[in-house]
Amino acid sequence: MENGNLMKKVAVLSSPEYARCREKISEGLDLIEFNETLQGKKVLLKVNLLSARLPDSCVTTNPAFVRAVAEVFLGKGATVSIGDSPASVRVEIAAYAAGITEVCEDLGVPLVDFDDP
Repeated sequence: MENGNLMKKVAVLSSPEYARCREKISEGLDLIEFNETLQGKKVLLKVNLLSARLPDSCVTTNPAFVRAVAEVFLGKGATVSIGDSPASVRVEIAAYAAGITEVCEDLGVPLVDFDDP
């Protein structure tokens, strides 16, 4: 502890392909020694759904990455939600175009609209 602040651990890993996302996320959590169970805890994945764009446009968070993160946290017992607040379209439209809706449906997690209190 330095100046009353806890030092935080960070892991930065790369992968040349999205197919290895889950492996890399798990590896990163191991590196920072994140071993706690999340049973009964809520986790909100705030993705970037800037507009209704396909994943290949690199404007939105890639759905393979979102799926991998969600699967890791679901595997740790968390209740996962995925959400954002796009500026130009409704979240449902942006999520569908970006492939996030399919991830939500496949994993049984809700899509959260940050504009809806």
